[in-house]
Amino acid sequence: MIQIEPIKEEVSTEKKNEKESKRTTTSELKQKDLLAYSPNTQLEKVVENFRGTYRGNDIKVLTPETIIYPATDSLKWSNPSSGTLIVEIWNNQEVKVFDKETNEQGITIPLLSNGLYYWKLMNEEFDLLYAGKIKVE
Repeated sequence: MIQIEPIKEEVSTEKKNEKESKRTTTSELKQKDLLAYSPNTQLEKVVENFRGTYRGNDIKVLTPETIIYPATDSLKWSNPSSGTLIVEIWNNQEVKVFDKETNEQGITIPLLSNGLYYWKLMNEEFDLLYAGKIKVE
């Protein structure tokens, strides 16, 4: 005589465990997503301090304070004297994920994971000229 019922119970227990594991993974992913978009208090203050102002004599930032990527794929400014500028992009955990030295009128935003980022524009003496935000969706 073959006992089939206990085997079915084991399989259903395995499926239940699989479903619970998937729920946990989905929950963990949602938590990570929430963390990726959480504002950073320190960097928010920097952006707030530069809201609508520029420190450079001839540098004018053309990009809005907060942009959505990939709808907007570049950071732009007017740099009539073609002076050397440094662009840095930081994630919301205050980790620098990108930096570039340029004398151009802007840069293309590099490929970034979903989340909230902050960007800084500085002159060659590392004086902060502007700060803004990038929301990657």
